[in-house]
Amino acid sequence: MCLPGQPPADPVTAVPVTAADAAAMAQAGLAFLAHADAASMPAAAQADCLRALERIESLHTAARATVLAAFMTGGGCQDDGQGSARAWLRWQTRVTNGAAAGAVGWARRLTAHLAVGDALAAGEISASWAREICGWTARLPADKQADADAILLAAAVGGAELADLAGLAEEIQRRCTGPDTDADGGDGFADRWLRLDLTLHGAGRVEGDLTPQCAAALRAVLEALGKKAGPEDVRSKGQRDHDALEEACRLLLRHAADVLSGPAGLAAFLRTSLLDGAAASISLPLDTGKPSEEIPAHLRRAVILRDRHCAFPGCSQRPAACQVHHIRPRSKGGTTKLTNLLLLCALPSPHRRAPLGLGHHLAPRRHHHRDQPRRPAHPAQPRPPSPRRLTRGGLPVVLRARNAQADSAVGSSRAASSSRAASSSRAAGSSRAAGASRVAGSACLTGSAGLAASVPKSRTSC
Repeated sequence: MCLPGQPPADPVTAVPVTAADAAAMAQAGLAFLAHADAASMPAAAQADCLRALERIESLHTAARATVLAAFMTGGGCQDDGQGSARAWLRWQTRVTNGAAAGAVGWARRLTAHLAVGDALAAGEISASWAREICGWTARLPADKQADADAILLAAAVGGAELADLAGLAEEIQRRCTGPDTDADGGDGFADRWLRLDLTLHGAGRVEGDLTPQCAAALRAVLEALGKKAGPEDVRSKGQRDHDALEEACRLLLRHAADVLSGPAGLAAFLRTSLLDGAAASISLPLDTGKPSEEIPAHLRRAVILRDRHCAFPGCSQRPAACQVHHIRPRSKGGTTKLTNLLLLCALPSPHRRAPLGLGHHLAPRRHHHRDQPRRPAHPAQPRPPSPRRLTRGGLPVVLRARNAQADSAVGSSRAASSSRAASSSRAAGSSRAAGASRVAGSACLTGSAGLAASVPKSRTSC
């Protein structure tokens, strides 16, 4: 408290008394910088501010790790009804799962690497470099980690670049670990990890540590698929890498489907080797790829399960009274596949002829509005007159025409008989007329121009 007339204490030299005072002072200082007019600052002042903020980030990382480690050790999260520190952070500090996991990771990391924590608390090293150093020395034997941390930190404070520190860490690892003594073979296999966090609208964020082999494979994929498509390609390097990774995943899924499916696929192998009964049957193709005279039994079962009864509109014949037919006939290139097959009843009915050669195509029952026969793409051929068209008199038109021809032939025969034998009796003339009528009727029904030739032959296969 300042006395009247006494100048205020210098805020830079003010020392907080409690942790709450320190947090309040840190928050007040950062709030001042957040609301400051940075554009009016000279470039030198802006550079000094950025360097100071990076040191503050290091101090923040060290302070949070220290407090969180003590909080975890004392069981503070259990007192609030949370099972883990990560869950407590998500609940109380309203951070994402990835941010909470990162905070817990720093707490455990600095507990095992005390020298790195001290360097962060002093602002001598950035948080990102500290994480790299901890990752390198964590692969060493436990009794060598502290010395390796001290060597790498001294080099970093002395002005070494990150690439120099990586080379130094590799040399330390080579000298400290004998051949084939490291559990992960010295390639970081035990430290591998990858995390995919989903955000708004299904977008994701990926982070992790990859082994050298995985990093090399990923780099090869990005270089192969992430090249510029041409001068019109305006994507950035990061966008091209993202698209390359997406394309690689699509190709992998496509080839995985080919490997897993089919009678020789992995799924069929596992099912037949691990399961019993009907589930152990191998996968069977639903498309033979070519026309076949016989419908395979598994395709017939599939059609029955799909259609359940005769597929013609309005017909409900059960599968036992039906046969499987090609929608597009085999003679017109129709293949034997599930989408080209449908169930039709075997009873004599007009709808059986639709897929059997009159040029009509019926769609499977799953599209009820398309069940009606459709016009073929090719020009329709002239159809012969149907013998089943009835007139009001009840006789087919064709039969009546043939009977008229027969009556004419009978009349001519009678006239000839009367002129040759006028003395013959009426009964004999009638007998000859009946015989001529039978001959004429037979000529009407047989021969190339007869009624039998005009009736289309029924087809028994599709």
